[in-house]
Amino acid sequence: MRVSICVVCERGEVMKKLELFVAGTCKYDRFAVTCGPKLSIWYGKFFPTDKTYVRGMPETAERSAVEKAYWVGWKVAEGLGIPLRVIVHTSWRYTQDDFWKLEKQGRKKRVELYVVQVEADDNPARDLLRVMEYQKADLARACRCVETQGWIGSDL
Repeated sequence: MRVSICVVCERGEVMKKLELFVAGTCKYDRFAVTCGPKLSIWYGKFFPTDKTYVRGMPETAERSAVEKAYWVGWKVAEGLGIPLRVIVHTSWRYTQDDFWKLEKQGRKKRVELYVVQVEADDNPARDLLRVMEYQKADLARACRCVETQGWIGSDL
């Protein structure tokens, strides 16, 4: 049995969490954000206006996907009116320091960002990279993921 402990943010508010898995690929110029297997949040072809993704540079594909996950978390926190810890699982080897600008923005918006590496085989977002369709960001599904994932526990 997993015992959860509540985490209190700087303002004294209890935080909830949203765990997202992301993937990006240069091979197909695609990204994916999901809450887990068969729980897609947002996927499709990179936008021509994407400022992070550079065609042919795989690290920028995954980084852009992390930024999209952060955006989803920010919109969910804003919509629910709650502080939120967004835990983003990526298969690329980033460090937490790679996202210091997003963390700084997040503190103003009551959103904490944590980037965690996961093995590619354990990343459900990778399954969506070959889907040649587009799904716009499903913020309602992301909100439901917050409700089912619950309070921040001792697992991070």
